[in-house]
Amino acid sequence: MIFRSALSQIATIVEGVVTDIRYDYSEAEGPWTRVILSKVKAHLGTALPQLELRHFGGRLPNGRMMVASELPSFVKGARYFVFLRNTAWNVSPVVGDLALRVEQVGAAEVLVNSDGLAVTKIGPKGIETGPKLFGPLESDATAPQSLMPTLPPGLAPLTRQSFMQELGATMAAQGTKVGGIFYSRPSGEFRWRGQSTARTSLPTANQSTIPTLDRSKPTF
Repeated sequence: MIFRSALSQIATIVEGVVTDIRYDYSEAEGPWTRVILSKVKAHLGTALPQLELRHFGGRLPNGRMMVASELPSFVKGARYFVFLRNTAWNVSPVVGDLALRVEQVGAAEVLVNSDGLAVTKIGPKGIETGPKLFGPLESDATAPQSLMPTLPPGLAPLTRQSFMQELGATMAAQGTKVGGIFYSRPSGEFRWRGQSTARTSLPTANQSTIPTLDRSKPTF
């Protein structure tokens, strides 16, 4: 990710709690996941107290899941920092995978990405991560397993406050700022049946195989 380019596509940066995750499916539009973000606070830009974040992927009629690669995953009940787009979109309104989960490791607050990696720094090249603190997300959106009871010696992950401080300094140094309109609905140009899929053995409650949408990383 070219971080400066990514930052220029942000309408707002919000913090909120995932209070519900719902799934829609139609033959025309395919599977979609609707993440309900409540108690929303806008750190940069503006936002309503509750947002619905739609992204491609979800339950299929056969009971399995289709998951778009490189998109963020959400845990029901967890608190998140989410970067929302100011551009039209087809797959997700989140800029890249910039949906960071707020977690607690021992007495320390940490931010982690969808892979459970600790967010340690923000610089000109983007968000840097450290060791893996949490296991993979469960298929039912429940909380992943903590891998460490306390932080490793010398590790100082970013908290919500230090994250915003470093982000603000980076944006000031690059001369970037958030702005524009957040579009809550996709543009409708995505043709889901035209995408290739690959099967992968991701952990699920019944150990079934999950079809995964094979996509390269978004371009910013």
